[in-house]
Amino acid sequence: MQGKGTDDLVRKAKRQDPNAFTELMQMYMADMYRVALAILMNDEDAADAIQDTILVCWEKINTLRQIQYFKTWMTRILINKCYKIRKSTEKLEELEEHEEPSACDEYNLELAVIGQIHGCSGEMVWKPVL
Repeated sequence: MQGKGTDDLVRKAKRQDPNAFTELMQMYMADMYRVALAILMNDEDAADAIQDTILVCWEKINTLRQIQYFKTWMTRILINKCYKIRKSTEKLEELEEHEEPSACDEYNLELAVIGQIHGCSGEMVWKPVL
């Protein structure tokens, strides 16, 4: 539960007071960092999630219905951002695992037995093996 001072800051932030909003974000920064790091396990990704969360909170704070739930609302936005970043990171890692084979892969090594591949640049120069 938030205190009365926090509720006043939320009210001011809802009226687009940048100083009140900044104070709210500073108040919850450590909590946001702890949540983001627990989900993402990476400082840079956690910082990205927090930055995105702050932007969304500023843009959407007028949609907050009950000011006493500001921290819960903000934390839910953060968690969703973290899951989105983690999902995109996992997809990127999956793509990196399935890169196209290089010119020096097993297939080209088999071709080298039959003919001859010039270097590993992928340029094929066929010469009969004598």
